[in-house]
Amino acid sequence: MLFIRWFGVWKCGVLKHDHRLVSSLKQPTRPKPRTYMNSLSRLENLMPVDRIQLESDVKQALWKWWDPICLNDEPAATGEYDSYAPGVISLLLDNSDAYAITKHLHHIERVSMGLPGNPERCDRVARQLIIRFYYLHLPDDLRALIDSETQNGNFIVETRYGWPWEGSIFVQFRSVVTSVAPDRLIPRSVVDPHYWNSELFDPRGGHLLAW
Repeated sequence: MLFIRWFGVWKCGVLKHDHRLVSSLKQPTRPKPRTYMNSLSRLENLMPVDRIQLESDVKQALWKWWDPICLNDEPAATGEYDSYAPGVISLLLDNSDAYAITKHLHHIERVSMGLPGNPERCDRVARQLIIRFYYLHLPDDLRALIDSETQNGNFIVETRYGWPWEGSIFVQFRSVVTSVAPDRLIPRSVVDPHYWNSELFDPRGGHLLAW
């Protein structure tokens, strides 16, 4: 069986007359999209220490920030919301957005607890949970940079997964990053009022820190 160009169309068949024989039968393939890290859709993708940290962070967020029945000033009630952590973790591992997590928490308030519900509070908690979840997938030197900035009073205003590259994580700070950045990060000036002024690009992981 040969690969033949016949009236402008590539066909498989027997070479006849003066049709041109193609030397290579390999079909052209599309380049694969650039991917920097594995999907965040499975708990097994987290290192063991990060898995423990994720569970701890979710429980702490529910206790400290969510606290729909106002118990976090009662030490004896610590762990009151731990039973709701697995559902939240499942949503995070499915890459759910803040709206889905907000809806989940608000449903618990209204249906499981019989409360009026506070969607604004649920939204704040959901965004903090997503920030922390993405944080756990960043390399150690980027985590250290973020820790230094938050300790200096800077705030993360947005996080995003899968941008600017598939598998990368985007973090935007409210103010200028003043902490010493790892040498491997590439500083770039943007100065666009619709976006941000400066950014640090991680060529190894495709991650982007902006402000």
